[in-house]
Amino acid sequence: MKTDLITIRKVDITEVELLTELSIATFCDSYAHVNTKENLEKYLADNMQSSKLQYELEDSNNSFFFAYYNGSIAGYIKLRKGYEPIELFETISIELERIYVLKEYKGKKIGAAFIKYCEKYAIETGCNTLWLGVWEHNANALKFYFHLGFEIFGSHVFLFGNDEQTDLLMKKNIAI
Repeated sequence: MKTDLITIRKVDITEVELLTELSIATFCDSYAHVNTKENLEKYLADNMQSSKLQYELEDSNNSFFFAYYNGSIAGYIKLRKGYEPIELFETISIELERIYVLKEYKGKKIGAAFIKYCEKYAIETGCNTLWLGVWEHNANALKFYFHLGFEIFGSHVFLFGNDEQTDLLMKKNIAI
């Protein structure tokens, strides 16, 4: 997908190091200031290492995409099939498991382009529901998702290092 300034393309398996660097940078930008250093380091060690991301890239249930803004890497998303909360049991869903944009590209409509891309991808792969989890204290993200038509349908515990946090589960019906 390409707009005037934003291009979105699938991550190639050979780009695991770039994905790792981007994952760490964007996650730290988003959460380092609101969590302890110890919990951040534990989360990164458990979830954002090249070997872990390589494994995720090789799993056919996962699809990663990079966004470029005017030719420069700006963010990424991870879509995941094969898992849905019990509340979505009767749907055909896909999870937007990760959506991250580098801080210097926030406000440039990359998030909205990602959501539009996710909806198109979901429809093309036979899904009728796009869902995600968002930290209950991430007011900007909640506002963004509500604005794009998502609604809360539940919650779950998200383990951030040793800290049990609550993610609100949000969904959007994308059936045609």
